[in-house]
Amino acid sequence: MGACGAATVRLLADGSAIVRSGTQDIGTGTYTIMAQVAADALGLPVARVTAELGDSAMSQAPVSGGSQTATSVMRAVHAAARDVRDQLVALAINAAGGKLGGARPDDVDIADGALFLTSDPSGREAIGIVLSRADHEAIEATRDAKKYGMHAFGAHFAEVRVDAELGEVRVTRYVGAFVAGRILNPKTARSQAIGGIVYGLGMALTEETHVDRRSGRVANANMPSISCR
Repeated sequence: MGACGAATVRLLADGSAIVRSGTQDIGTGTYTIMAQVAADALGLPVARVTAELGDSAMSQAPVSGGSQTATSVMRAVHAAARDVRDQLVALAINAAGGKLGGARPDDVDIADGALFLTSDPSGREAIGIVLSRADHEAIEATRDAKKYGMHAFGAHFAEVRVDAELGEVRVTRYVGAFVAGRILNPKTARSQAIGGIVYGLGMALTEETHVDRRSGRVANANMPSISCR
């Protein structure tokens, strides 16, 4: 497992953040969970975080497969966001005249875009104020994470009915049960499971694979040559 998942988090003086990684979103919700993980670590509303990906000029990331994106890239996003958070807290507690001046880092928390003492949440200081006072337009960090693949497992049960005279096939009931570890976003995870089921039904009912008996290769291995019944 080499260092293969990386991400950069940049916190701006207006209290917003950008998270970047050279990963991809194939419909599994990478944009969403990148923003969620960064927002949670930074103490920002998700709406204040922009996720950018899909550019090879950005930090290296693995392909989507075996949940590598979720486990590798999100670890990097979280580590980079925590680094930025630590930099922000240091600016706040070392500032002369600030509400948090002289405080210990462990006594400071961040939520809804503002820093405050855990012992006195009323004395809040906005992220923008902390950065502006320190004459910082932004602070950022890039972190790597090891390449992990946490393969999910599932069991599928299908009830299929076939009209003997017409040869018509109907899937009348389908149940899927999955074990996928910690779910970062229940809505996108559920959609991914449903999408996989629909994809599998389409393959089973409408597609056909032709194998070259001489070479063992799939003869119709691209979309234009797929033979449909």
